[in-house]
Amino acid sequence: MHLLQSSNRVALSFCNRLGLLESIRRLNGILFPRLDEFRA
Repeated sequence: MHLLQSSNRVALSFCNRLGLLESIRRLNGILFPRLDEFRA
């Protein structure tokens, strides 16, 4: 039971990090659209 709880916590933190990265990418897309054009 305890193992399941800890693995759930790890999965939650992993998902939170993914969400943070995604929001940072969106912010960069809004703030620096030229960067995306340059990359493409």
